[in-house]
Amino acid sequence: MLDTVAVASKAKIDLETISNGPSNSRISKSEDRMLLNTMIACRFLILVIHFLTYAGTTTFASDRPETPLEKMKRERKERVKGRASGSNAADRQRDLEKRRRQLELEDYRTGKKKRDLPPDSPLRIGIKQRPRMCNARSKRGNTLRVHYNGTLYSDGKQVDCSIDREQPFEFVLGAGEVMEGWEKGLYNMCLKEKRRLVIPADLAYGNAGAAAAGGRIHPNATLVYEIELLRISTGTKG
Repeated sequence: MLDTVAVASKAKIDLETISNGPSNSRISKSEDRMLLNTMIACRFLILVIHFLTYAGTTTFASDRPETPLEKMKRERKERVKGRASGSNAADRQRDLEKRRRQLELEDYRTGKKKRDLPPDSPLRIGIKQRPRMCNARSKRGNTLRVHYNGTLYSDGKQVDCSIDREQPFEFVLGAGEVMEGWEKGLYNMCLKEKRRLVIPADLAYGNAGAAAAGGRIHPNATLVYEIELLRISTGTKG
């Protein structure tokens, strides 16, 4: 193949020498035509040689080892094709779950989210506001009227709020009408007092959290309630 290229190149050079030389006028028409045809044939031969060289390179490229970059691109194309065809649903679900865990860990690392307290943790009671005079305190059997705002401990998302509804909530303390965290956290509370309760899962909704509050509470969720006591009465609700 290299010899052919050399011959073609030499013929091209000789042709240019003859065409530009002083003896050009002595060349007959038949010889001129023959040299022109030779030049065209040489150029065509050169093009054929280049084409065969390129074709040989691409044909045998698959025989060489696959580079890491090529492997990564191939696997990515296969994943995209699999997602498009729907045949890789399990892999897609694993990828989504892995991505969700990565984002969750990043939120924990940056402080955007907090881990829920262990379900058997003790109840945390914080006093946000207490009146100077406490003439009445809540006790078992009292009917309490309260305003509250409930959020998730992990990310602060709201799960329920009587203030937004503009409708205070009433219940009988100690009658089992509310979660255990409320029963314990609102005992001995002054009228107009405000408390912040951090309630672990065992004193809230436990494993059934996903079914509570329209699915806004995940299983074993730690809840935070800010509660204001509006009224204490000894009679029935109403």
